[in-house]
Amino acid sequence: MPSRFAHPRRASASDLPVEILLLIFTQVYLENRTSIQNVDPEFHDGDYDGDEIPVVWTQVDISERSLFPYALVSVCRLWRNIMQSVPEFWTRIFIFYDTQEFSLASMKSHIEASGALPIEILVTNRGSRFYFGKPTLEQARLRKIIDIVIPHLHRCESLSFQTIYPSSLPSVAADLQVHAPMLQYIFLEAFESSDVALSPSLPNVEFQFPALIHLSINGWSFIDLWKNAQTWFEQWVQQKPFQASMRVSDYHLIATDDTPFDLISAIPLLRKFTTLDFHDVHFQCPLRPAIPPQLVQLQKLTMSNLDRSTTCAFLQAQFESVEYLTIGNCPLTTDDVLPNCLSLTLEDDIPSNVLSAVIARWTGGDLTITECPGLNDDVFSQLGETVFVEQQQVTRAVNAPRMTLLTIFACYGFSIGALKSMVENRIGTVNTGNLTRVEGFRVPRMSLEDREWFEAQPNRPLISWRDDGDSDELSLENGMEVVSD
Repeated sequence: MPSRFAHPRRASASDLPVEILLLIFTQVYLENRTSIQNVDPEFHDGDYDGDEIPVVWTQVDISERSLFPYALVSVCRLWRNIMQSVPEFWTRIFIFYDTQEFSLASMKSHIEASGALPIEILVTNRGSRFYFGKPTLEQARLRKIIDIVIPHLHRCESLSFQTIYPSSLPSVAADLQVHAPMLQYIFLEAFESSDVALSPSLPNVEFQFPALIHLSINGWSFIDLWKNAQTWFEQWVQQKPFQASMRVSDYHLIATDDTPFDLISAIPLLRKFTTLDFHDVHFQCPLRPAIPPQLVQLQKLTMSNLDRSTTCAFLQAQFESVEYLTIGNCPLTTDDVLPNCLSLTLEDDIPSNVLSAVIARWTGGDLTITECPGLNDDVFSQLGETVFVEQQQVTRAVNAPRMTLLTIFACYGFSIGALKSMVENRIGTVNTGNLTRVEGFRVPRMSLEDREWFEAQPNRPLISWRDDGDSDELSLENGMEVVSD
């Protein structure tokens, strides 16, 4: 017998009035928006003095199935029609080209639903293996997507392509020849090294992105620009004021390449960048260039997973104002001299003798060492007292003489005794800068006796120490406090 409380028919997603649905959808939209200061680490209040601070899309995990507005439009036709009637809902477009749900028609309708508003476009995949080993198939699908996207480039603020093969990416030289006055960010990234038929040299490639401040490209796209569109690059760096950053990633030399790319020849085009990030690229470079390249305006350089040849190309460059240098998993030798940056971060495994040598010659202030098994007692001994002769006089000094901050993260190969000796020697040595702070996270345990020793030291640095097993953080500022982990 049916319940007397049963609804005469099953409730439907379309039962609510359109006005109520629109209010709900608008609220969900607003929850996906936030002030730019919450997502942009480079945000400065002064940039918007007297103006309303911009509201932008929140950062999201694109693997989530609840992405706005796609989860809502998939419920029913009514919801889709309501959603597509509001252009603001469609100013961030996700295009997952490897899913069963993908269709060129839906993609086109989503872009067109944004009307004439500025848009952000991300073309990516959800991790399907369908296109692995099939670069020709992926390239064919991406070519159709590119042809639909390009006509909307004039109102695009951010353009991102994440593919498996570099041959599927649009060519800056051949494809992106559209006036795009709003375009600030370009990401052209692929994760497999493969042969790419570079676009033919185009003598009159013009730079048409006056608002561009960041370019993140695959190594093949970088070579494409260098070989076939140098004028594009030259016109970009001549923009005034020029404060742009660039990331180049994922390139390994292909054995069939008859004319390998020489990074040294391209570095002059990078001379005006303030931030450069090179990751997992293996370019062929002369180990001793006749004229060292110059990066006179560079403020921040990140080098990770480079081969020896590419590493040398940067270490031999001439810097004037670099402040932050990060080196991770790049082959270094005891003969390498690092730029005299204010802040140096060394990541991954570096042999202890190499680590000791490069740190000893470094004259910056802030040193960070991360996940480095080579950080052992010998390295701390090197950071302690040493003696050298200058002008026939024996002068007491220490290596890394201007180091004021030492940060250690996830390193376990040293003893607290070596740390204590280093601190003691630096405190007692003249002709050196004052080590004011030592920070440790996921590091060897510091005993109560060690803490008492630090408390007793005159002119001691501030010590902040947290290890995996200890529930305490040691913090000393002419005293010590313990904070639960």
